[in-house]
This record gives sequence, C-alpha cells and structure tokens, in this order.
Amino acid sequence: MTDLADEQHRLINCYAGVLLKPEQLSEYQRWALEFFHEPQYVANPNLAITLQLDITTAYASYNNSICRKSFTAYLIWKLIQSLKQHPCFNYRRIGTQWYDFKNLPLFFPVATGRAERFGEVLIENVRKMDWQTFSNIYRNEVNAIANTDTLYTATDTFTWSVADFIGNLPKLRFSALSLQRPAEPNGRPIFYFGQRYLKDGVQQVALSITFDHANTDPVLLNHLIDTYTQQLAIAES
Repeated sequence: MTDLADEQHRLINCYAGVLLKPEQLSEYQRWALEFFHEPQYVANPNLAITLQLDITTAYASYNNSICRKSFTAYLIWKLIQSLKQHPCFNYRRIGTQWYDFKNLPLFFPVATGRAERFGEVLIENVRKMDWQTFSNIYRNEVNAIANTDTLYTATDTFTWSVADFIGNLPKLRFSALSLQRPAEPNGRPIFYFGQRYLKDGVQQVALSITFDHANTDPVLLNHLIDTYTQQLAIAES
C-alpha cells in the first residue's frame, strides 16, 4: 500500500497537481464538490451532452497552419488549449481531496482492426507542447499502433483516471453517446468526436461530452465551448 501511495504522489507531482484549498473556492463550489459525490443524495453525478459543432472555420484555419498531418489532432489540440483556460475541467478527486492539475497527460484509445482490438496512446507534457510538436507525436503514436503487432498494454489505473480523455469515433455519425460511469467519479470529463460530415454546405462533427456535476455544469461547459470555438478559428503558426 505504501508503494502505491508513493506512486500516486509521484504522479500527482508529475502532472502538477495542486491541492484545492477551501478559501480558493466559492461557497457554491465547496458545497457542490462534496454534495454531488454523496451517493445517498446523487446516484450518478455525471451529465452527458452531445453537440453538433460547425467546424467549417476550423478546417480553414487548419489549412492555414504550419503543420497539417491530421485534422483530428488539430481538433484535439485546440480542445486541450481551451481546457487550460477553464480550471474546473482540470479538477480531479483523489481519495477525499480535490486537486487542480496544471499538466495533465492526454489519453485516447485507437482501434486496430486486429485481434488486439485497441491500442492506447498516452502523451505526457502535452500542455507544454507547441502545435507542431504535438502534431508530430500524435501522428507517430497512431502510426505505431497501426504498424505493430505487439500485445495490448493498459495504461496504469491512476494515470488513466486523471488524464484528459479525448477519443475519436470517425465512422459513427452519432447524435448521442452514452458512456460507462466510473465506480468512483473523480471529476474527469470524457470527450468523443464522431464522424465529420457536410450538411447544407456546413462541415460538422458530433462532440460528446460526459462531465461531473461536482466540478462542472452546463453553464461552465458553454463557456468552454465558446473558448473552443474561438480557438478553432486561430491558425497555428
């Protein structure tokens, strides 16, 4: 147990986790962080919303960027830049304490089409990278899974539970997506992009967001999406 506690402490430091102090929070935040994780009151604190995003401007800004190896990577990168500006989406509950993480890694699964159905990608220090560095690493990691027959290796549970989870289902044009709920919710949102499509001359993509009502809510999500829309319009030079 001591080794496990030591490893969690190391990872908290690695991902720049800072313990949230009550005096940093509003009265509502202090109440919500506890109330929505009380099972006698709330069976499942997770909310889910699926949006149909207009990505016409995003695709134009991507084509004006210096590195154009993957538009999916561009959508993910811009979402990470937006998350950095909204701390509540970076809160995680570890045991009974809440932390604000400043340098979360990125996690996403990749379908292989083989007997080992999925590979996993974990990119650390992603929030400190520029677009070109991230684009290259993203493409290399995805290609490595496509071109290897090595056995599936699971990311350790703690890292998986705190990482930014941004998945992609490029062949499914969904209007809603229901994800499994964690046994111990910890504030980590999960994002999934769907198939990109053209409708009435507008390029669109579904974005499913599952988020914890303890540290986020639909109003805060709206602020995040506003930031994301602004970010998508800016080409990366």
